[in-house]
Order: sequence, then C-alpha cells, then structure tokens
Amino acid sequence: MRVLRSMFFLALTGILGCIAMPPGGGKPAAEETAPSVVIHSRLRTGTTLRRTNDTWRLATSRHTIEIPRAQRGEAYLAQALLTGWMTTAQLQARYEQGSGSATGVKFDAFMARLLADQVLTQQVRGPDGILFELEPSPGIDCSRIDTACTGGVWRLSRFAYLHAADKTLLLESPLTSVRCRIYHRGLAALLSALPAGIDAGNLRQIAQQEGLSAGEARVFLSQMAKLGFIVPDGPATEQPDSAA
Repeated sequence: MRVLRSMFFLALTGILGCIAMPPGGGKPAAEETAPSVVIHSRLRTGTTLRRTNDTWRLATSRHTIEIPRAQRGEAYLAQALLTGWMTTAQLQARYEQGSGSATGVKFDAFMARLLADQVLTQQVRGPDGILFELEPSPGIDCSRIDTACTGGVWRLSRFAYLHAADKTLLLESPLTSVRCRIYHRGLAALLSALPAGIDAGNLRQIAQQEGLSAGEARVFLSQMAKLGFIVPDGPATEQPDSAA
C-alpha cells in the first residue's frame, strides 16, 4: 500500500502542470481580514421541480426528492436553486422567507441531502476565482457525508484517486456520489502534503506556501473530510460500505 501511495504522489507532481494558476498564485497568501471563501450552489442541469397535490417533486433522471407542502423553506430553497448560481447567504435568505424561521440544522441537512442525491453542484470560490467544484459522480449512487475536518492529522483515503481531466484535476472515490474538480493547483499540492501529516498547527504554513489563505485550505479539507476523500490518520479509520 505504501508503494502504491508513493506512486500516486509521484504521478501527482507530474500532472500539477495541468492546472492553470489563478492570478497571484504562488505568492504568500495575505492574512484574512474578511471571509475570502464563498460557496455557490445550483441544481444540476436537467433537474425539474413540479408540484403535485400537496408535494413538490425535485427530480433528475436518477433521483426524485419529495418535499411536503408544509416544508415551505425547502420548497423556496429548491426554487431558488433552479434560477442559477446562488451564494449560501442568498439561499439562507430564501429559506428563511419560506419557513419564517432562521436557518440551522434543517437547512444544512437539506443541502447535504441534495448533494448526496446528486441533484446539486457547488463551486467554492476565492478572491481569484474558482478553487474547486463538487459535482455528481456518474455511475455511482451512494453517499459518504459523515464528518467534518475539525482537528487531528488527516490523510488521503485509500479509496480516493486523482487524475487529470479537461485542464483540471478530478478527485473521485467509489464510496461517494460526488466528485471534486480542482481548479487551483495549490489544493492538489495540499493533498500531496497529507502523507507527512496536516493538522491545525501546520495548516497555515502549508497553505501560504501554496498560494492559499488558511481559510481556503480549511474549507477545502473540511469538504473533503465530509465526503470521505480524506480520513483521520490511524488504524481502521475507513471501511467500504455496502453500496460500494
């Protein structure tokens, strides 16, 4: 396994050139004085939303999500996502308009469900453009959204694999219905640093070396942990589920 992992990271160094650096890439990232990372979401192309009796049906060719009429916040959210790219703040405002209450666990759970059921695409953007994109993974119908990257040492899942595609890099795994399209080469370099161990203590230093802010690096690793692309370092930290 160590030999395979070494081969993976040797190959990684050879394909980093496939990614165009954003303006200012490679320079030390400035300290953040304001939130520098914004998540934009929209429904995948071909998704429809129809109302039948007391239920809204959000559907693709593979999935149907039913939203009871009483869940007005979720219905407003789905309608907003159909219009195009929306920031999280805009979506939260639409949810609150429909539900009459502040966003919280229900909002987060519904967004996670849309991502897991392959009807949602998300772009994570920094000041210089798109950092990475989460999109439905073709041919895979399972989900592994479990934990956030909150501390400890993390490593790449043994099921994850990275390859070049259309001048970007794609990070995929048979254990998740989502794949990650990486636009910023610093994020790929961040993955290559995982075997040496990344924790809260050295995250900022590594991020700055790769032209990223600490906030951008934290968001990326947190999303990768939620999706199962990276896992806590230690014995028996991951198992293939029955859907893989």
